Amino acid sequence: MRQNGLGLVRVGDNTAPVTKLRSFVGEQIDLTVFVRFPVADGWYEEASYAQPIYLDLNGPQSPEKYHFSIETGISF
Repeated sequence: MRQNGLGLVRVGDNTAPVTKLRSFVGEQIDLTVFVRFPVADGWYEEASYAQPIYLDLNGPQSPEKYHFSIETGISF
């Protein structure tokens, strides 16, 4: 779902007018724990776990219970 500058929200191939754009905003604060391992010269692997500690969601949004991610990256 994306919002464009015309006040329309695109869901798949359907476009629906939105009367209250604030229905799709809110605030969330996460507590995040991560570990990062160096793999090679400048490269790293990272795993992180985040859990919301504060949610103030407006409208028809489902709250996120947790988020887990694995990442490979390079620093230069």
